[in-house]
Amino acid sequence: MKHETLKKIPLRVLCLEDSPRATEIIRDLLTEAGYDLSMDCAAKKTEFTSLLRSHRYDVILSDFNLPGFNAFGALKSSMDICPDVPFICVSGSIGEETAIDLIKQGAVDYVMKDRMARLSVAINRALDEAKGKKSRQQVEKTLFESEERYRALITFSPDAIGVLVDSRVTLANPALCQLLGADNPSQLIGKSAFEIVPPEYHERVRERWQGVFGGQPAPVLEAKFIRLDLTVVDVDVHTVAIDWQGSRGVQVIARDITERKRAEEHLKQSEEQFRLIAENVADMIAVLDLDGRRIYNSPSYESILGD
Repeated sequence: MKHETLKKIPLRVLCLEDSPRATEIIRDLLTEAGYDLSMDCAAKKTEFTSLLRSHRYDVILSDFNLPGFNAFGALKSSMDICPDVPFICVSGSIGEETAIDLIKQGAVDYVMKDRMARLSVAINRALDEAKGKKSRQQVEKTLFESEERYRALITFSPDAIGVLVDSRVTLANPALCQLLGADNPSQLIGKSAFEIVPPEYHERVRERWQGVFGGQPAPVLEAKFIRLDLTVVDVDVHTVAIDWQGSRGVQVIARDITERKRAEEHLKQSEEQFRLIAENVADMIAVLDLDGRRIYNSPSYESILGD
């Protein structure tokens, strides 16, 4: 019966150690622990930093005291050159306070040379933490890139767009600045939505937010915004829920409808003037649609023709 050979885990190690005996012990321990080991060794600062710059490693192991160099110096060099590589101090003389200082400065662990059996455990934990850190950084990078694309997209949007978190403006595009009379976004960031929306709309705004947070579509709302100069502008507002930097917020898209409202009011006034004239003249007046159907009769028309 053939025994299945377990696949060894590749491990690239840089070991800062001036004792050949300690180096061999580390090599034997990691090989026996099941690693497919590739280990470079250095005993001096120049060798150590040269290897850091020219090679990629999974973990760095460092003795505490070496001639003219120690673990604090090695840690600083590793943080400067490859800050994402876990650094573990392996020493026979390090004290607890010194070990804590190393960890505060960026080391992930320390192992006493009289307890070298713990080394593989410390490395496994360090690699897991490094993997988790890399995953978090990738998520943060993806989120940042996504937000940057979003910012670029809305910057050139002709519609006024803002993002609000906890009812306060956290992002405002140039069109929103123009709509509200701001010279730059900083004049709007942090401003409460309830300073921008007149009091008669506050309850409707709260209801809309509750709805979109609950997954309900929000119909376009015809409302008013208060500009920085305290004048009022008529707007159509569309609202959707958005996740913004890990917080629940709303994206507001607004369009200035002042001219439309003015035209509607002008048309309404014209219609009222027409009706007032038509209802108070003796001449017969009728209005026909494009198909020749009568859609309006003046009172004199009806009284004369009885129709």
